[in-house]
Amino acid sequence: MPERPENAPTAVSRARGRNPRRVAGGIPRLPWRRIVNPYRPLEILSADQVEAIHVASLRILRDIGVEVLGARAIDRFEAAGARVEREDGTRGPAGRVRLDAAQVEELVALAPSRFELHARNTERGLVFGDRHLVIGAVGGPAFVTDLDRGRRAGNAADFDAYVRVIGSLDIVHQEGGGPLEPTDLPVETRHLDMYRTLASLLDKAWQCLAFGSTVVDDAIEVVCITRGIDRETLVREPSLMTIVNSNSPLRLDGPMSDGLIEMATWGQPVVATPFTLAGAMPSRTRKRCS
Repeated sequence: MPERPENAPTAVSRARGRNPRRVAGGIPRLPWRRIVNPYRPLEILSADQVEAIHVASLRILRDIGVEVLGARAIDRFEAAGARVEREDGTRGPAGRVRLDAAQVEELVALAPSRFELHARNTERGLVFGDRHLVIGAVGGPAFVTDLDRGRRAGNAADFDAYVRVIGSLDIVHQEGGGPLEPTDLPVETRHLDMYRTLASLLDKAWQCLAFGSTVVDDAIEVVCITRGIDRETLVREPSLMTIVNSNSPLRLDGPMSDGLIEMATWGQPVVATPFTLAGAMPSRTRKRCS
């Protein structure tokens, strides 16, 4: 069998030659851009089914109500005309709040259909609502993992490294509220260290923590400093979001309600969602709904 010349191309090399492999230039990335969905949302439920869920939710708020553990929140509900039943019958810090359907629908109608969130880099501002899509990073995990070191408790070095990843990926529009918990930092000042990293390493919008008025107020101060604005301007040009979790679908604790009030006071948007864990919350929820 004749020998192939030393430098003669093989079938594999010829195939590779048609599509040469890149050896330099880094990973190709799409440029930063806002994303608008050109398609209608997928309607899994019919209009009648959506209305049935809405009517049921109004009935739950009217007849069962929500247990609120924050005194400031209870006072504000009562001042707004909600029916408040305090646990101790006086001005205590806990009670059950019930809302009439008409009042709920009147308040919901005040929410805008869209709003803009302003980032430190003016070219990285985001629009929420209508058909705009925003891709955000995860928020809140206590642990971190990678292929080299495996699963471990979150720490400050990993926090900083992951924030750098969020900043470098243009497909990620927004940080999601603490990408991991830096458990090696003191609890009392941990949120300040997290805010310093988010404010200095990111020119994108980031989310603050919500457990209490102090951690929210500190975030508002930090974002005002980084954008060079005062709080009145921040009200007109929101820069922060946060996630307010209820302990179950029918309980709102004091720190979360205080954080929500502080955000609302300064015109910053809030995403409210029940923190429901499979196996941990169902029994409590059933008890309170029965």
